[in-house]
Amino acid sequence: MKIKTYLLLSFVYLIEGCVFTEAVSPTKFEIMFIDLEAPKNFLKTIYFDGNLISITSEGELVAISDSSNQIDMGLTRKINTQKFEDIFIADGDLLGQNKGKEIFKLSKNYRWGPVSKPPGFQIPFFEDNTYLVTATCSGEWGGSIFFMNKLTGEKYGCEATCPLVVEPLGDGYLVTSSLAHLTGSMSIIKIDNPRGLEVVKKRKRGRTVYVGDDEIKDRHGAQTLVDSIGVGATTSFTYQGRVYMILWDHSNTYISELVQGKLLTVDTLVNKPLWSYQPENTRTKETLVSNFSNMDITGFLVITGNRIKLFRYEKGNHR
Repeated sequence: MKIKTYLLLSFVYLIEGCVFTEAVSPTKFEIMFIDLEAPKNFLKTIYFDGNLISITSEGELVAISDSSNQIDMGLTRKINTQKFEDIFIADGDLLGQNKGKEIFKLSKNYRWGPVSKPPGFQIPFFEDNTYLVTATCSGEWGGSIFFMNKLTGEKYGCEATCPLVVEPLGDGYLVTSSLAHLTGSMSIIKIDNPRGLEVVKKRKRGRTVYVGDDEIKDRHGAQTLVDSIGVGATTSFTYQGRVYMILWDHSNTYISELVQGKLLTVDTLVNKPLWSYQPENTRTKETLVSNFSNMDITGFLVITGNRIKLFRYEKGNHR
């Protein structure tokens, strides 16, 4: 792997008009580019216990050390003993789901053991002590975000096309959504209290369902902060109480800050759009991993504090 490091310390400008304004306290971002040579075809990467765990298109698992940015062959051999269709984090545990939809958990001694699934189990999109959050996406026909209270089982939701990241913010949540259809679109909504959203009832069985029928069509109980066309989002994160976005247009990917409902560009991250039809974001308490894949570049971002690492393999020239 080839590693390049950059330090970004920039003024900010409004995306819409590129009008430069000086930042009150510019943020330093340490940017690392890790070029994967002869890479595995990684479908998804998550962060777990100080390592990056990737699943390949063949269902194999690969471990990459977050400290060395190199494949850890010893750990890879330990965890790559079963084939999975998906991997995810739930309640701090690394779980894998196989083709038969069976769930397995990785133990402390790196052995996979089966776990029972509760009725109606869904892979969590986000969770905290109060809510288990799931998301749906029907592409141009809409998408939704759902908050289920872990104690009461009550479920609430609103429109979000299509959810990428749920960001805790004070006592509420920010939901960033994006769709790569046509020129791209993205939105950011603020939910102060999920109980103020639409109450979601169980759907009746036996009825005919068309694409998008089960998506919620309004944002009752949520505040729309940003709703844009012509720009898409890869992920969002917070650092020192500030909210940042990784945004893309048809030619570049930017680091932007959300300030009073407006997106201010901090700097260009890479001269390629890091978009994907099926982006996946996973987070632990301190680290977020954002996966992307298109015809030009495939890889994942690892964001911890003000450090952004871009693992990539692509056609043509790099940054």
